[in-house]
Amino acid sequence: MRLLLGVVFLLSVSSSAFAKFLPDNDLWRQDNVLGFGGATMTEVEFNQVIDKVYSATEPSVKLHGGSLDVQRLWNDKTVNAMSSQLGNSWKVMMYGGLARRPEITPDGFTIVMCHEMGHHLGGYPYSNPIRGWAASEGQADYFATQVCARKVFAQEKVENAKSRFDVDAKAKQNCDLAWNNQDDQNLCYRVATASKGLALLLGSLTKVTKNPDFGTPDTSVVSSTNRTYASAQCRLDTYVNGSLCKVEFDLSVIPGREFLYQNGPKAEAEALKNSCTKEKMSEGQRPACWYKQRI
Repeated sequence: MRLLLGVVFLLSVSSSAFAKFLPDNDLWRQDNVLGFGGATMTEVEFNQVIDKVYSATEPSVKLHGGSLDVQRLWNDKTVNAMSSQLGNSWKVMMYGGLARRPEITPDGFTIVMCHEMGHHLGGYPYSNPIRGWAASEGQADYFATQVCARKVFAQEKVENAKSRFDVDAKAKQNCDLAWNNQDDQNLCYRVATASKGLALLLGSLTKVTKNPDFGTPDTSVVSSTNRTYASAQCRLDTYVNGSLCKVEFDLSVIPGREFLYQNGPKAEAEALKNSCTKEKMSEGQRPACWYKQRI
């Protein structure tokens, strides 16, 4: 009986707990220094980003029985973004404190919200080893650029093309090797450029001695999948690889969600159909600095 109660408790916690873009931090204190006047984003841009990501992802949430509720917390100084699920209420909380960071552009903020939608829609691997709703941090990052940002930016061809002139040389090389079509290349450049600002914020948060860079990928190899936060460099690598993956993600499926063992072999097999692997495509795999493919 005690075991049964314990399982019920774990399931109830996993179904309602928050998933966060960043670890808990006190960067909100710096919002007093930056102030509203020094923000890199305006409240109008903040809302425009949310509108675009909502429009791109809400139909998929609805398809899976959820009701998407995005809370626009512009006046809140919290430097983070969060998501939660309770029943059919799928929430995302977007904070002005993060939007006002100097490292964050509207495109970078798009990837942040796409990360939160990745927790809801990205599926395997999951953050909870038993059962839950939230994709792991690495999978949410991967979904953000493989699926969501591409969907949001896909028709903005003129804006995407502007990134061709200021994209990092190594990022451009990666994109050109993966994509032959100019429109796809431009979109890849835009995602890469937006990702760099996020990586710099992640690096400052963890006080890295060397800033994350496209030319210095994390070469570490995990023995088992890391379900929490990877290094800033590893997260940049994940954003990059997601943008290079040409496998189309089937949004009618949340890989592993319906399986009893959400992190088991069947769930992994379903997820592999929707991502790049050594067997399918050399570019765009989930980086080994956080992900361990088992089958």
